[in-house]
Amino acid sequence: MFKKTLILLLSSFFTIAGAPEFLIASEDVEVSSINNAKIVQTVVPEPVKPVVSTPVVRTVKTTTAKAAAPKQAANRLNIAGRSLTVEYSSSTAIDAGRVVKFYNNKFLYGHNSANVFGFLPSVGVGQTFTLTYNGVTTTYQVMEKVEYAKASPTTLSLNGREYSMAYIAKGMNKYSLTLMTCSGQSLGRGDATHRLVLYANAI
Repeated sequence: MFKKTLILLLSSFFTIAGAPEFLIASEDVEVSSINNAKIVQTVVPEPVKPVVSTPVVRTVKTTTAKAAAPKQAANRLNIAGRSLTVEYSSSTAIDAGRVVKFYNNKFLYGHNSANVFGFLPSVGVGQTFTLTYNGVTTTYQVMEKVEYAKASPTTLSLNGREYSMAYIAKGMNKYSLTLMTCSGQSLGRGDATHRLVLYANAI
C-alpha cells in the first residue's frame, strides 16, 4: 500500500514538473508579434454641447397710410339753380371776364352775360343762395335789390344822390355781401348805363 502511494506521488510530481504550461514566465520573455487587426480602439465621444438657438429679431417697418386730405371745394357761387366760378379780385376796377370776381370778401361782381350774371334780374328779395370760398360755405339771403344809374367810373346815383363804388361794395355798411352786374342800355366794352345791385346777409 505504501509502495503504491509513493509511486502515485512521484508520478504526479513528474507530471507537474514536466508540464511547460505551468512554467512561470520571466521578465526576459519577448513578445514576438502583435496582430494590429485584432486591436480594438475604444473612442470615448466628446460630450455634445447643447445648441442654443438665438432668436432672430426682425424689425418690421410699419407704414401707416395717411388719410387723404379732404378735397377742398372749388370757389363757387350757387344761386338760382346756377353754379358759377368765383375768383379773387384785388380791385373793383379789374374786369371780371367770364367769371364772378370777389373783392374784399364782401363784393361779387360779373358781366351781364348768359354764363355769368345775366340771370341776376330774376333773383328776388328773400331768395337764398350759397357761396363757397376757400373751403367755407356760407348761406345768404337777398335783403334788398336796387338799380343804380352810373354817374361816373367810380360812383353810382339813385334819386339824385351819388354813392361811391367803395360804399356800395361794402354793402352800405349794413349788409354782409353785395352782388352787382350791368343793366340798362349797353355802352359797349362790357359797360352799361345802370348797375343792378343785390344786398344779402349771411343766415
